[in-house]
Formats: sequence, C-alpha cells, structure tokens
Amino acid sequence: MKSRSEIIELPERHEVLSKLTDLINGACSPAEASDWANRWVLADHDPIVDVRIDDRAVWDALMQMSGADLYGGDREFLHDHVDYQAWLDQLRNGFA
Repeated sequence: MKSRSEIIELPERHEVLSKLTDLINGACSPAEASDWANRWVLADHDPIVDVRIDDRAVWDALMQMSGADLYGGDREFLHDHVDYQAWLDQLRNGFA
C-alpha cells in the first residue's frame, strides 16, 4: 500500500448547503455544481490523497451533487430541481 501524503478536508456543511441552494436557485449550473463536488469525490480515488470524511451526510451530498450534470436521455439532465431539493433536505436532516 502506498503511503498517503496529502490530506484533504471536506467542505463544511454550510458550504455544501449553500452550493445546493445555488443549484436550486439557478445561481450555478449543474455542471458547475458537479465540478465543485468532484474536487473531493475524484480526490478520494487518488492513491496518494486521504480525503477526511468526518461528516457522512456531507460526503453523501457531495457524491450526489457530483452527478448533477449527468445526461438524462430524453431530458437535458438525469436529475432536476426535485432531486436537488431532496439532496438539500437530506443534508439538513443529517443523512443522505
């Protein structure tokens, strides 16, 4: 096993709540929200990075948000405002 040399902290819960709110309100696009969340999601797959997951609800919200820009087949995106609101509600309630 390779030794881990870089530690990355998750964003604070209030930051993720803010980004989800921006996504719901149209202040950021699904692609922007996905790119933002993917900073941590993709880093977790790097063998020399240790992403500190101290808040499971934040991690789960980041995982969900990382797919905000997934193609939806018969519609522009797989997820929509109903999903974004559910993600926000789950994070507010401490689970995802």
